[in-house]
Amino acid sequence: MFRRQDLIKNLQKQTASYFKSKVYEVDHKNEYILAKPQGLNIPIWSRIRFGNRKITIPLIIIAIAISLSGIPEQGIEAKIAPAGMALGLLAVYFVSRILGRDIFLPLAIGAVAASLGVIAYQIWFPGLPSGGFIFEGNYNIATGFILLGAALFFHRGQWLLIWLGVIALFLSGSAEAVFTIGVVGLVVLFRRDWSRKLGIVVGTSVLVGVIFFGSGIGLQTDRRVILAVTEVVPWLHIKVPECDDALCMPLAGRLVVIKEAMSNIKPLGTGYDLTKCKPGQIVHNVPLVIVQQLGWPGILAALAWLWVSIWCLAKTRFKYVWALILSLCVFDHFIWTQLAPLWWMVVGVSSIPNVIGTDLLFKRVNQSAGS
Repeated sequence: MFRRQDLIKNLQKQTASYFKSKVYEVDHKNEYILAKPQGLNIPIWSRIRFGNRKITIPLIIIAIAISLSGIPEQGIEAKIAPAGMALGLLAVYFVSRILGRDIFLPLAIGAVAASLGVIAYQIWFPGLPSGGFIFEGNYNIATGFILLGAALFFHRGQWLLIWLGVIALFLSGSAEAVFTIGVVGLVVLFRRDWSRKLGIVVGTSVLVGVIFFGSGIGLQTDRRVILAVTEVVPWLHIKVPECDDALCMPLAGRLVVIKEAMSNIKPLGTGYDLTKCKPGQIVHNVPLVIVQQLGWPGILAALAWLWVSIWCLAKTRFKYVWALILSLCVFDHFIWTQLAPLWWMVVGVSSIPNVIGTDLLFKRVNQSAGS
């Protein structure tokens, strides 16, 4: 029979290679195995992993282009500010690879609050399109915040966040929400991701739609949706709400701004800015707004941005999330501007191997150990 201490020493050898952050010892009475954590002594730099070079190198290219955009600015602070922001965004990418998928939990809480805010706003001010009490008039960014918050919640009950978010966006009056939910719906069909849960989401949405439009409130709220539909399918002869100029048209207005911006590209752009997003001046398309803000280096940065997003869509398990991001970037800029750090977080977490088992929303499948 082996002695007790021999068994303990054998256990130490077997576990040392796996539990590198712990040391197993025996107390003076030989009665307990003690685990002394040593993880606090490990510098955070040793835990950073650069990830796949196919996305890390393009991210560095984007950061360099952002840094160069500060050169034409006046004052040393304004010149170095874009470089500081670029380093901060790269840091977000690396840190998110350490923290993993739970970094998105606060976003899910915010998505619930935003969804309830949109619903409450429509009840309080019927017929007014809005992003709710949180985002107010910016219903497009509310669309991205709510949908991404639900899609990045990889826990039981995720479909309930999706159900709440779809209902809220149905009441927001956002044409972009209609487009994005339509794209995700096609992805659901393509992946055959359906169950009774999907039936509940669709059935409830139809019921809300009947009440919403039957009362006449929906026609007032979805004014921009109607305008967008008439631009896409003019032969339907839908009665169009009054519109004073081309900029008030969802698609034509965006094309006017794009044409103006792309015909006047500055060598180093108009400057990297996350908050100055005045309508009629900023391009509502992510690859093109990158060129607008960063100039000629922005062309390479825009291609790098597209490469990273498409690579993550194809190679990672975050299929719905990347389908959402790419669809949200067609008609708006907030993934590059107001929600810029979120994109870098999603790149970092989604590129971690086996960080989740599956991202299917409705179909039940066996989860892997990493989910």
